Amino acid sequence: MKKLLILIGLPLFAGVCQAQLSFSESAQTLGSAGFACLSGDLNNDGNLDIYIVKRDKPDEIWFNNGKGNFTISTQKIGNSIKFNRNIDIADLNGDSIPDVFIANDADLNNVPSDGLPNEVWFNDGKGKFTDSGQRLGKKASMGVALGDIDGDGDIDAVIANLHSTDYDNIVYQPNEVWLNDGKGNFTNSGQTLGTGGSVVKLVDIDSDGDLDPVFQSQADNKFIIWLNDGKGNFTQSSQSIGNGTNIAFGDLDGDGDMDAFIVKGSNVSSAPCEVWLNDGKGKFTDSGQRLGNSVGYYVALGDMDGDGDLDAVVTNGLKDAQPTVLWINQGGNQSGVSGTYKESGIVFSKSQIGQVKIGDLDKDGDLDIVISNYAGVNKIYFNNTVSTGIQDIKDERNSVKIYPNPSKGQFTINMEMFTCKQALIDVFNTNGSLIYSKTFRNATNMNIDLTGNATGIYIVKVIADGVSYEEKIVKE
Repeated sequence: MKKLLILIGLPLFAGVCQAQLSFSESAQTLGSAGFACLSGDLNNDGNLDIYIVKRDKPDEIWFNNGKGNFTISTQKIGNSIKFNRNIDIADLNGDSIPDVFIANDADLNNVPSDGLPNEVWFNDGKGKFTDSGQRLGKKASMGVALGDIDGDGDIDAVIANLHSTDYDNIVYQPNEVWLNDGKGNFTNSGQTLGTGGSVVKLVDIDSDGDLDPVFQSQADNKFIIWLNDGKGNFTQSSQSIGNGTNIAFGDLDGDGDMDAFIVKGSNVSSAPCEVWLNDGKGKFTDSGQRLGNSVGYYVALGDMDGDGDLDAVVTNGLKDAQPTVLWINQGGNQSGVSGTYKESGIVFSKSQIGQVKIGDLDKDGDLDIVISNYAGVNKIYFNNTVSTGIQDIKDERNSVKIYPNPSKGQFTINMEMFTCKQALIDVFNTNGSLIYSKTFRNATNMNIDLTGNATGIYIVKVIADGVSYEEKIVKE
């Protein structure tokens, strides 16, 4: 593996006694008409940039100056004749630089058609992308999720294919698995994981160390789970999770496994969100929560209030242009039941259908929000959380150690100076997606295992008894 320039940890400490959560809409917008968005450090300067997916135009990249001010790149990426589509970002060719895999839907110049082939674009490390020339499949693809699904150390692709573009004769298309040769060249594995997928996620559902695909089935809106044997062979689970428009996974109740937050978009006036809890072996139970009466389209999970648990940001807009909603997990500072949610009461401006991504855009230690909007402008909301009791502990920079770094995937987080009552450990990949989340209690040493994930850079965030620490690690 090529050694990276950014191997140094970036410690961010803040002892928070109590905080008031608030957001402000940025005066800057990221263009308009974005079908989807994704954040990641695309030019290797340590800042989160924004990728905006467009319809009938090439996609856009907005570079961040580190303070949350963005400049659009002159480069245009992808085919301009597509309908709507999605992307994912990861190191595809083994040079430790994030590349782009584009899932294309219909060909606007030829409808009805089978669909437009998917594309792979390689990054030179400075944010300049080159088309690899690959044209992968010819289905109407709606989603892509990247990860090492066969355990060989490189990044593969799982594709959600919707249906034929002949809307008078709908035929659902098979979802596909494309395997990487380690150099960014993809081959169809021949496996099909059901049909008619509009959303796909890769997550370790059954806590066995490998990535399992979850598809939203357009036929019945259910979320179908496929369990991985660690070598990229899949078996459909006997259980499906609820039904809805989109889904996000994370440790919602602090028991160390991946739970599910479901949004239920529809054309009705009320479609409340749901929370499904995992028993650690991949069996989910509906918590019974019915959150709100809006019509959700997309959800992102993150610790928005810095209290050590996962909150949920939900975009709405399939009906009546409803506003984005922030749901606060009642664990942490709320001293309630972890995995139980209440609406924050924060008012966001109304948005049409769009994706939401979260990340620290202005490098002030909290999570900000980006929302794409295909019916309007793409917006940024900065987190203005004001702590009422910040403890200065800069002299304790050695109180958290993560070792070894680089590692083969197994590493230890050591709280040198104290035993923490509760610590939330979140691990993100370079595009900001949460790939590991676990809560530890009464611990000094916490052992993390990412052996089922691909080589590359990951960001480890620790929130333990009011102390926040963030470090970049390398998996070789």
